[in-house]
Amino acid sequence: MVKRVLFATVLILFSFVFILSPQTNYAVDNAPSYEKWGKEAMMIAKEKYPLADIVDYQHLGKEIKEQTEIEKFKLWMRQQEKEYGLYVFIEYNKDTERIVRIFTEKTDR
Repeated sequence: MVKRVLFATVLILFSFVFILSPQTNYAVDNAPSYEKWGKEAMMIAKEKYPLADIVDYQHLGKEIKEQTEIEKFKLWMRQQEKEYGLYVFIEYNKDTERIVRIFTEKTDR
């Protein structure tokens, strides 16, 4: 009987510690550094090709320059029955994160 009461007490205390402990938002903590620019790349693609659907996208990396950085993406687009790739390169100022230049290129691959 004493073991059951002790076990129940430990279980209740553990539950309170778990419930009252600060929760971590893993979705925010584990967000990739390029997430903001990936959303921007998708908005650029939708502006350029409003009738196309974005099927998927891939981050191709970041090029670091003296004053700017370039985030590189490849998006897979579908319009009617046709699929194509769209490269989107976003160059922005490192300090202000203001966009300096946007380059897009459509590809069959």
